Amino acid sequence: MEPAAEKREPEQEEQQAPSHDAPAVPSADEDEAEAEESERRNRELKADLHPLRRKFVLWYTRRTPGARSQSYEDNIKKIVDFSTVESFWVCYCHLARPSSLPSPTDLHLFKEGIRPLWEDPANRNGGKWIIRFKKAVSGRFWEDLVNKSALYCIHAFGFSGK
Repeated sequence: MEPAAEKREPEQEEQQAPSHDAPAVPSADEDEAEAEESERRNRELKADLHPLRRKFVLWYTRRTPGARSQSYEDNIKKIVDFSTVESFWVCYCHLARPSSLPSPTDLHLFKEGIRPLWEDPANRNGGKWIIRFKKAVSGRFWEDLVNKSALYCIHAFGFSGK
């Protein structure tokens, strides 16, 4: 015998569906943040750099298996932020390669203002990608991943051009 499927009345579904009629009105904080981003991109263009549309932050966590001495949030460390193609490659060239990192180590890349925490409001509908490599092949796969991701981002999102 199969369990009975729960039926919903059409009126209930319509009432619970989000309204798409009213356009979202940006808050004063969002307007200010957008103005700051625009100002940043203009400064970088004047400096003959290639600005990204957003500023990004690279975070690091080193988990100690079996140890619960530190909370996850306390264990997250900001490594660097970047907002231009040039500053990304400077950061990347100075990063330790995966094969030299202790295991398990996590790297997180987020837009500025978003922390790598599920509790961050910007992550409430988000997900994550986890890529695990064996140390022996991690260097080659890491290089491929970063290079192809960078090319994809430049193609898909571009940078604010002149």
